[in-house]
Amino acid sequence: MTDLRVRYLAALIDCDQVAASSAVGQGLSAGLDPATLLLEILSPVQLEMGELWHRGEVTIAQEHWGTETTRRQVER
Repeated sequence: MTDLRVRYLAALIDCDQVAASSAVGQGLSAGLDPATLLLEILSPVQLEMGELWHRGEVTIAQEHWGTETTRRQVER
């Protein structure tokens, strides 16, 4: 699961919608139920994006893009 978090975080940092969707799809295909995916992948990564922004390691645009992408993945 850590690998999935790393890939999803990298996709958000890179503003790569295809990679973000792919990471979520791979998690679901691997048998993660949506609640687990939300609680153990999407939420922790979103918190990490906030921390990265707070430390100045990503821009506010990247953080906002990541938030919107995660919102779309939750709706999925």
